[in-house]
Amino acid sequence: MFWRCPDGISHEEQRRGWTHLYTLDAVVYSINLPIGAAIGQDAWFQLVRDYTARGITYPKDKFPAISGVMTVLQRMTSDVCAAGLWKRNFAKWLLWVPRHDVAPFTRSDVWTAPSWSFMSGEGPVDYGLGDLTIGMNTSLRGFCAFLEECRVVPKGLNPLGELRDGWARISGSVTDVITIGKDVATGKSPYRSCRVQMRDQSYHDARVIFDVEAYEACEALIVAPALGVAIISTDKERGEYVRVGLVVIKRVKLQVTKDVSTKTVKRNNDEMANIMVAVERVVPGSGGLF
Repeated sequence: MFWRCPDGISHEEQRRGWTHLYTLDAVVYSINLPIGAAIGQDAWFQLVRDYTARGITYPKDKFPAISGVMTVLQRMTSDVCAAGLWKRNFAKWLLWVPRHDVAPFTRSDVWTAPSWSFMSGEGPVDYGLGDLTIGMNTSLRGFCAFLEECRVVPKGLNPLGELRDGWARISGSVTDVITIGKDVATGKSPYRSCRVQMRDQSYHDARVIFDVEAYEACEALIVAPALGVAIISTDKERGEYVRVGLVVIKRVKLQVTKDVSTKTVKRNNDEMANIMVAVERVVPGSGGLF
């Protein structure tokens, strides 16, 4: 049995219940939504969930297999897709999480995409934060990080096909994530408790979910007032980092001033560092993912 409306199609498959299939127009609408929109984003989220859960046999085929769809979406949205993330609201699309409760998220020794992309590993991902948000303030009314420059280099002639290189330079605030718990909470988002340092040098309770392996300590690029990307430095002098997870901060108010001139982390007793951070710079032939 099928049910159709302007937003999409729902169908009942055996005993699995109703499944909603969004139209292409609904996906375009969700991609074009402004930052802070509370509803209407499910269409793009479903596309990401469904595609990453398919388990493509050869990782190198992940981008070519969906490049046709992305080409159409780029034309319809007038936006640019960089390794699966849309440039117009790039900070928002950084906030994906692996669905460890469904299947492990893994990264092979063969580089596929920058670590900030959900296409960098194998396994299902989602933009729904699930148990991570229980009792937390996760407002997305504004963002504290801004994309300065992003570049992905395809291996062949297909601009949305297999990648050879990719990096992004983001202006934002970076702070320490410490006291990361060893115990993992059960549920949709198996997170660990942690603490995040704030401007006044105090520490706030937070939660971190790692993409692949867990770390005893890391840093967080603050993306929204209560959300950050967990990162590890690969080259302090050059300001190079890789994404290792997602951080949700409890009861916090941040006022972040955009600073596009600083390239090193500076800390003092009054404020968290405002920096320009290269989230990742992958050099071809460098030996793998930074």
